[in-house]
Amino acid sequence: MGKSMRSKSQRRNRARRREEYAPKELEKLKSTLAFEWNDQTEKAHLSVFHDIMNGPTPYVPGLEADSSIAKLHLTDKNAEDQRAVDIKTRVLNKRVVVASRALRFRPYGPPEDEVEETIDDKPARVYNFKTHRDQYGQYPPWMHRKEIISRARANRLSKQKTKKLIERGKIQKRPKGPSCNQIINEILHGDGEEDDHGMPMYADIKKSVVIKKTKQMMKEMYDM
Repeated sequence: MGKSMRSKSQRRNRARRREEYAPKELEKLKSTLAFEWNDQTEKAHLSVFHDIMNGPTPYVPGLEADSSIAKLHLTDKNAEDQRAVDIKTRVLNKRVVVASRALRFRPYGPPEDEVEETIDDKPARVYNFKTHRDQYGQYPPWMHRKEIISRARANRLSKQKTKKLIERGKIQKRPKGPSCNQIINEILHGDGEEDDHGMPMYADIKKSVVIKKTKQMMKEMYDM
């Protein structure tokens, strides 16, 4: 298989880069091999790290430069700070242990009396058959999050579509007034004339007939 022009140019560029970087790499290799780890280099590294972490070393009388304390960079002040931190951590650990024991032997949830009171105080949730929402606008807990998002998106798109159709004059916006369901509920369950048995006179009417009549009445009322 023949070499393309691109591969030839890439090989040529790599060879040129090797020639340019060869002296630098050789110097770096020599400096690495010539490095010796002795006491002097160790002190230099420790002093650099100490200056970065804690600042310059304070002068402490009675401590020699080559002592073990000086190598570990521990002064009297640092030791006191470390003791204070240890005390705080021990106190915090004790509090955590006490709290965990208290939670371990505590009964799960509130007492039964409080549960009964809270259940009685909360009103029952009534979900709508079409929207699947309760009176507070919340979906049931068993509904998945993806389904809730898809329903919200479908509602938003339908509202946008109806708004555009109203603007174009394709459909008319329903005027404010009682809805068909409100009129039907008022007819079926509202206050009206009662018969001998104390029941509304229109209670025996079929709901389909009532719906048909109310729809006709609303159509006539809104077309006027």
